[in-house]
Amino acid sequence: MSDESSDPGVVLAVAVGRSRSQAAVFDLAGRELAGDTRDHEVGISAEVLMPEVVERMTKMVTSIDLPVLAIGMSLPGVVNPDLGMSIDTPAMGGWDGVQLAPYFTALTDAPLILAHDAHALARSELFNSDHPVRN
Repeated sequence: MSDESSDPGVVLAVAVGRSRSQAAVFDLAGRELAGDTRDHEVGISAEVLMPEVVERMTKMVTSIDLPVLAIGMSLPGVVNPDLGMSIDTPAMGGWDGVQLAPYFTALTDAPLILAHDAHALARSELFNSDHPVRN
């Protein structure tokens, strides 16, 4: 775990997939401070899953006395990062057009950065110094 006294804050990461959600808290060096992965029902709606994800994240952040600086979230399908919503996610019916940032307002006022899951994964590979990208 990092020396929290020298860190200005943490970032939250959420990856929601067709049948599983992952949530984690990272320091600014990219070290995972807390994490949680859970399976969920295929076809679960944002209205059911998102409050549960935020509850899990709230429990993780409670033990880390640092401000949340940002939330990174990925979804399968086409997303509109400016609006913070899915616009075409065939794998997850009922998510299209649902604004996701409001779910996090009770936890933090940090900005939500939403990305397509494959895009987020590709970008994360760029920062993985243990396994450099070859192509």
